[in-house]
Amino acid sequence: FKVEKGGIRAASNATISSDQSTWELPAGLTPGKTWDIKTTADSVMKMTGTNKVVGTQAVTTPVATYNDALLITVNATGTQGGRSFKLNSKLWLVKGRGTVKTEIESIDGKNTNKIVMEE
Repeated sequence: FKVEKGGIRAASNATISSDQSTWELPAGLTPGKTWDIKTTADSVMKMTGTNKVVGTQAVTTPVATYNDALLITVNATGTQGGRSFKLNSKLWLVKGRGTVKTEIESIDGKNTNKIVMEE
């Protein structure tokens, strides 16, 4: 990754083919801002969706409570191995720390899996 005036940019990724904006945070992350994502992994998985800035809010992790965390949601759909899936994620970013919490919900037919990662 490279930090540029326009935001954080992906320098390269060897196994995943994505639109450049998929792995980047654009500058000017104001509430309501959206950007599209598109990813293909080894021609087995394809996913498209949208990232959206919700705004700042408090979030608590085992390390601390952050009162000004930026919440970004990700809503995507795709296919993997011939099966359709839906992905809903929430990421809380804190200036000077990065991502402090991530929730990922994956829906594959009747199965729902949820993963929570915290610092």
